[in-house]
Amino acid sequence: MKKLFGILCVTLCISTAGYSQFTKGKILAGGSFNVDLNTNKYKNGGTTTKGANSTSIGFYPQIGYFFMDNFAAGAGLSLGTSSSKSGSNKYTYTSTYFSPFARYYFGNIYGQAAFDIGSSKAKNEINGTTTKTTI
Repeated sequence: MKKLFGILCVTLCISTAGYSQFTKGKILAGGSFNVDLNTNKYKNGGTTTKGANSTSIGFYPQIGYFFMDNFAAGAGLSLGTSSSKSGSNKYTYTSTYFSPFARYYFGNIYGQAAFDIGSSKAKNEINGTTTKTTI
């Protein structure tokens, strides 16, 4: 089932790129979204032990404008959060980034230059001690 889903996603991306318009004056819009939920369990004989739980969510929209044929410039936004818990220990990470970019298309393949401006925060709670970090 996973293999079929992967093949469908690749096919959709290729077919979408095949019908795209890369001409001056057009708008480029796209992005991605992800959710990842994990629970670890370990089984040893008849005993099952619950390990760490983790959750990750991300949202990454992009928009651009074609200033000339095959050349677009724009910006993206990166919003993400992840957390994990194992016993009494907790870890939380959040990030927000603004990403300007320039993209040039060579047929249906493109090269892109981009950089991130933003911040991230991490919070660790280990054995009752909390540590916060901002980058």
